[in-house]
Amino acid sequence: MLKLYDLNVIDIKAWQAQHDEVVANATGELDVGFCLYCIEKDRPDLYGVKRIEIRKPDESVFEEEVLFRQGDVLFSRRIAISDFMIEVSFG
Repeated sequence: MLKLYDLNVIDIKAWQAQHDEVVANATGELDVGFCLYCIEKDRPDLYGVKRIEIRKPDESVFEEEVLFRQGDVLFSRRIAISDFMIEVSFG
C-alpha cells in the first residue's frame, strides 16, 4: 500500500498507450506495470479504469492491539495504519 501511495497517481490510460514489453521484477518490489499487464491479459479493458489516485486525507493513525492465544502462549501485536483514500476514474 505504501508503494502505491508513493506513486500517488497510476495513469492507466497513459500506461496502455506506452507499454511494450513487460518483464517480471524479481526484487520483491511491487511492479505496477507487471500487475496491470496481468490484469489486461484477462480483461483487456482493465474494467474500464483509466486512472487511480492514492492519497492520505489526513495525518490520523489508527492503532489497535490484537491478542491471540496459541496453546498456552498468549501473543500480542500492535497494528498502526494510516487512512488512505483511493479514487478511481473511469472512461
